[in-house]
Amino acid sequence: MIVLDELTAWVGAILLVINLAVTVWNFMTSGSKQNGKKIDALGEALNKKLDESATATAARLDDIDDKIAGQDKRIEIAENEMRHLPDRDAAHRLEVALERLSGRIDTLDERLKPVDQLGRRLQEFLVRQVEIK
Repeated sequence: MIVLDELTAWVGAILLVINLAVTVWNFMTSGSKQNGKKIDALGEALNKKLDESATATAARLDDIDDKIAGQDKRIEIAENEMRHLPDRDAAHRLEVALERLSGRIDTLDERLKPVDQLGRRLQEFLVRQVEIK
């Protein structure tokens, strides 16, 4: 019986050491479980924020695309309007033609001065004729 008592004491001591080791292991890993839960919660929150940010970014990109499309239309309209405007050569030709017209008008003005004087003299003559009668 002595051997059985000794064996029981050793088995009790080994079980005590195992129990103590399991208790220490549980104590040491219980914080990691809580940290794991916190990490999971932070991961979920981060994923939610990333989804919200991606949605907001997609909306902004859609707005930017719409604005760019609008600008493209405005540029196209402006280009179409500019096609109807004269280019530099055409503007120069118009300027030269206007100068020629201005010269001709000045010449015509000089030629019409005697006609104007004649008309005035005729008017004075007629006024005198009316006064004499």
